[in-house]
Amino acid sequence: MRKSKKIVAGVITVIVVAVVVTAFCFRNGIAQKLGLVSRYKALAEANVGDSVLFGAIDQDDNADNGKEPIEWRVLEKDGDRLFLITEYVIARHPFNEEIGVNWETSSCRRWMNEELYNGIFSDEEQKKVLKTNVKAEVNWGFASPAGNDTEDYLYLLSYSESKKFFPTSEERRCTATATAIADGVLESKVFQTPKGGSTCWWWLRTTGRTSNHAVIVLDDGDVRQAGHYVTHEDAGVRPVMWVEVKE
Repeated sequence: MRKSKKIVAGVITVIVVAVVVTAFCFRNGIAQKLGLVSRYKALAEANVGDSVLFGAIDQDDNADNGKEPIEWRVLEKDGDRLFLITEYVIARHPFNEEIGVNWETSSCRRWMNEELYNGIFSDEEQKKVLKTNVKAEVNWGFASPAGNDTEDYLYLLSYSESKKFFPTSEERRCTATATAIADGVLESKVFQTPKGGSTCWWWLRTTGRTSNHAVIVLDDGDVRQAGHYVTHEDAGVRPVMWVEVKE
């Protein structure tokens, strides 16, 4: 009789442990799912000028505590689509390792659409990022070769887009993350963003005065239409993208 009770008690213990473990795993899975659902809901409800979280990358220069959610600013809304730009410079990368290039042939484009794209978005998030026809904008000040239109998930603003979405130099000033600065983005403490942060310079995709140059936004927020040498390694990137916001 005692043996039977021990067996029953053992079976009950096993069942309870199994239920607890299953519930723990279920709750964590649901929590992760709810986190994504919450972000997707925020995307669906966002309007121009709002900030949203999407994807993740190390931003505090501490890889041990994992990646931090990326903050994006809504630049444009078109039905169920949003056009987003990162609120901060999130990484350092030259426009290209050699001179004589445009956005179509640049290493920055390849890196953004391969390594960066796969590194900051989950498989689920990638389903919402839209492949976009990106226009090769001619630099009207210099008529330098612009290359061909491209199809990209992530890309950079053009010269005219930077003026359209950020009408003043103050609005174009941008702070880099701690990780980007530690990786080599040149930080300036001379100028400040509207929020009071230090600034840095960042690439645009438009070719500068020659194919050796790409247009940049300077640390004071002005746009250098003649550009900077594409091989400079202390410039930052602020990716833009279109996302599907249907829940």
